[in-house]
Amino acid sequence: TATHGVMTQAWHAGKSSGINPELRIRYYVDGEATASVDYPLFLGHAVGPAQTKGTNIIPGEPFGLPNSSTGPWGNQVFGRTHDSGWYNNYLVPFEKSIKITLTDPDAKSSFWYMCRGVENLPIVIAGLPLPPSTRLNLVRTSTTVRAGELVMLANVSGKAGLLRQTNMVINSSSYSYQEGCISAIIDGTNDLWLSSGLEDYFLGAYFHTMPTERLPFSGFQNIQPATSDYEPERGNSLSAYRIHDPDPVLFASSFQFQWIASSQNNEHNLGFCNYDWPAAPIPRTLPPPQPSLNGSITMNALAFIYTWDE
Repeated sequence: TATHGVMTQAWHAGKSSGINPELRIRYYVDGEATASVDYPLFLGHAVGPAQTKGTNIIPGEPFGLPNSSTGPWGNQVFGRTHDSGWYNNYLVPFEKSIKITLTDPDAKSSFWYMCRGVENLPIVIAGLPLPPSTRLNLVRTSTTVRAGELVMLANVSGKAGLLRQTNMVINSSSYSYQEGCISAIIDGTNDLWLSSGLEDYFLGAYFHTMPTERLPFSGFQNIQPATSDYEPERGNSLSAYRIHDPDPVLFASSFQFQWIASSQNNEHNLGFCNYDWPAAPIPRTLPPPQPSLNGSITMNALAFIYTWDE
């Protein structure tokens, strides 16, 4: 007798639907009215609309153009096998039922979709066996902020859980966000620094000279990269992902996950970057606006968070 199920794989293809960044996929778990797993196709696979140059639907450009996000590329969790072909192995647990829907913004695209799951499969995330009550929640952040603002990427309370993955897409008029630190407040009292700059979180180094990477646990692609740290006004687009399988971020009762959109990794971030050693505590209040920082930053992010009842 099945006590629960786990969706283990999804695959999508379609010449028009598969190249639409806003094609929407939703998983409704156990009859929920609002899908707890809900993602646009591109963001759900850590690709931004600006990262599509080189797709093979453009006449004269070869399939798999180097330094574009066109496939084939992938890792153990997700990938792109063609300009319009995608897969992911996101584990979505459920108790009694699961409903998956696909919403086409054009309402006329053809597509092929496959999904697979297993009954009574142990729920193991990042090597940790999790209780049957575990559920996946995708927390989406879509916002445009001024440079220097603090962005809350997730805020969970009343549950135990772990952060398994982060996908992020940024379109900005400047580079005034590149040193923004990512941090977390665990269970209300424990401060955890997750980077000393944005590219560090995605296991990169030296933002303005970062090559395109698509690795097992991290990916980073910067369109129109700056040529130096002193080129803050140049427009750019970034897509990146971080998979926390070797290093899950665990919490027992609450989790605040945040990023400051700043290029100042020092005391001018008023504590929202780890400029001290030993590490300075993370402030509990928002920083004031910083007029010296120019530019607007439009960001979309997905935090993949598994939670369960303690």
